[in-house]
Amino acid sequence: MVAGRLGLLMFGLLLLTATAVQAQQVMVLNDPHNVAQLGTATAPGNPGVDPSFTIDDRISVALPTSRDYFDRVHFLLFDTTQPYQIDVDLGGAYDLTALQAYVPSGDSGGTFPDTDRTVSQVEFFVDQGSGFTSVGLIGTSDTDDIAGFDLTQVTGNWTGVTNVRYEFTKSGTYAPRIAEVLAICPTANVTYLPQGGQESGLVLDGGGLALVEEGGTMDVDKNIALASKGAVAFGTMSYPAPPTHQISNVNDGQYGNAHSWVAYNDNADGKSFIGINLNGSHAIDSVAFGSANVEGDYADRWATTFYYEEGYDEEYTLQYTTVANPDETTSDEDWVTIGTLDYIKPGGENFFEPALRHRFTFDPVTATGVRLIVPFTYNSPHETNHANRIDEFEVYEVPEPGAWIVLLGALATLAALRKKTG
Repeated sequence: MVAGRLGLLMFGLLLLTATAVQAQQVMVLNDPHNVAQLGTATAPGNPGVDPSFTIDDRISVALPTSRDYFDRVHFLLFDTTQPYQIDVDLGGAYDLTALQAYVPSGDSGGTFPDTDRTVSQVEFFVDQGSGFTSVGLIGTSDTDDIAGFDLTQVTGNWTGVTNVRYEFTKSGTYAPRIAEVLAICPTANVTYLPQGGQESGLVLDGGGLALVEEGGTMDVDKNIALASKGAVAFGTMSYPAPPTHQISNVNDGQYGNAHSWVAYNDNADGKSFIGINLNGSHAIDSVAFGSANVEGDYADRWATTFYYEEGYDEEYTLQYTTVANPDETTSDEDWVTIGTLDYIKPGGENFFEPALRHRFTFDPVTATGVRLIVPFTYNSPHETNHANRIDEFEVYEVPEPGAWIVLLGALATLAALRKKTG
């Protein structure tokens, strides 16, 4: 009976994980011969963009509403600077038989038609130790191979290749969008890596912070941040588009862009925050928040290092206070930092889709309120049309000890008393 229940529990956990990943509609290529994901990608013409998205072994299967500034976590959107070029240092020498690139389809089919960011041809290069040599200039085919992206490739036999290059010729109105580049070595057996061979894209610092869940949904009975339980949301300015993106949305019990807060701030420092007055003092050890925890919704507006200016604070900061009735006017000196959460890039355990809800635990504190400082806002000096969004801010109390723990404690106490009087 116990084994059966454990089996059902494991099945449920697997189903939940699959659902969380599916919510942002991501396809894993998982080609064991693709050595590009072991390397390091650079884009000389785009110094402010992280090109490692093009070797993360995944392609976003986005909806037509998620274009340009949305759901860009699994592809590279070039800026206007040319050349439109991606270089990959493979980190070693490999014998390659194919170079491949997934570029936007020029037709109107696919899940992600993107006819204004297409390319007409791709030129492939290999470096076998004496510099780059062109091995093929291939026109794109508009065959819509995967989710609105076309596979363009060149085949051959190149030994001892250490670096590869992909150059794209723009044919659409805007700079190209590139989903993925691959380098195929038939003798390689590459274990799937979550983010192009790089370490986890989430860095937690302080307060015993730990990521314990991606996706999923709130525990309505235990979430003490809900407005229905007397908690009150507060924060800095909201994006002026009521009723969406308003402060009160973060504890209304509903997920998604339509029930979210988007940071807006015209102060010089650009700092924005969202907080919850917990309607009393509580021992807490867990929070959860996300950008849009709804299948098919926007997957942008999560804090990520490579969108922002160098030297600007690009981390979420989680804080608590013990003052009575905290609100947006509570002094900074009355807030205590639990820790920081740096959303660098997708990758690592429970961090495949940064826009989804994520639940974190930390060392227990007693608090009357919590707040989350977000690093990027509309109408601030650091605005790049990608202001942070929070659709729900959940807070959980330290769990009551289970009945079996209480029973064990009572038995231990009884045994101690018997030993003492025996």
